[in-house]
Amino acid sequence: MHNHRNTLIVGALILAVIGGLLIIVPRSGDADTPSHESLAAELKTVRRQIALHNWHHPESPYDQTIRPGPGFWKPLIKARYFRGAPMNVLQQSSLIVDSPRMGAGWVWRDGHVYGIDEHGRLYDADGDGRPD
Repeated sequence: MHNHRNTLIVGALILAVIGGLLIIVPRSGDADTPSHESLAAELKTVRRQIALHNWHHPESPYDQTIRPGPGFWKPLIKARYFRGAPMNVLQQSSLIVDSPRMGAGWVWRDGHVYGIDEHGRLYDADGDGRPD
């Protein structure tokens, strides 16, 4: 009787440990990782804030005439659309450039902002082949 009970307790403990590991071990799918979720949220915020700036300032919008570079975020920060330059968590960078590359956080192209993934490519959250 005791032997059967001990076996059940040990089996339950093993299942609890395995279940706990499944909860804390991160999933391998890129879109499910916290960093990808953070980038998607930050990208949404950046786009929203630039759209808000453009709505408030139609005489000087952020559009295809704006060039990316080190000073890109300064007017938006000065006007309090951002507290600081937005950080891309996958690249650990707030640098905005005109084409994707490692070490840069964002791409500004044709009046649109895109994130850069951990491979230095335009961020494609849904895997449809088009940057998000």
